[in-house]
Amino acid sequence: MVMPAFHRLMPAFDGFPEAAAIIGRLLAGYAELEIGLLDCVSAAREDFDATLKAMFRVRGETARINVGDALGRQVYDKLGLRADFEMAVSAMRYCLKIRNQYAHCNWYDDRGRLAFVNVEEVAKGNQPISGFGNLTRRYVDVPILEEQERYFVYANNLIAYATDEGRFQRGKLKTRSWGKPAQVSPPPLHR
Repeated sequence: MVMPAFHRLMPAFDGFPEAAAIIGRLLAGYAELEIGLLDCVSAAREDFDATLKAMFRVRGETARINVGDALGRQVYDKLGLRADFEMAVSAMRYCLKIRNQYAHCNWYDDRGRLAFVNVEEVAKGNQPISGFGNLTRRYVDVPILEEQERYFVYANNLIAYATDEGRFQRGKLKTRSWGKPAQVSPPPLHR
């Protein structure tokens, strides 16, 4: 028996091209936050090689944030920048939460609304699941995705600010390049 070939991978996104583009940027863009944290921590510690190897030899995004946090926290504390570093790491953790809900889900066009189901989350529960129709769907739209993307930019700017300020405090920069970004509240994860 010959099975029909799929003509596209993500048919749920066919009716939502703008949302799909933002989701793609969030998924791919998260790596920029990790590289930013690497730069932030290695700049303060003045040891790129050891920081890179410590952060990226471990598997998993949460583990990399935890290593970066552990390596950078004391150094930024000594520079009087602990609160700024903690804000950057906290924002990054929330971005990871957004990223993970999209990286570990399945997408649906639910009667004209873009929906997703986090299958890993459902599988962790002990309740019996009797089919796809009984899975909890969550919904997103362009406005909420734009809000999430703005938060990723905010997190990236916080990391860049902490990095720049750390270099300035250590005497590696004569002038500051970044101002501290205005605080942004974490956006909702879904509708």
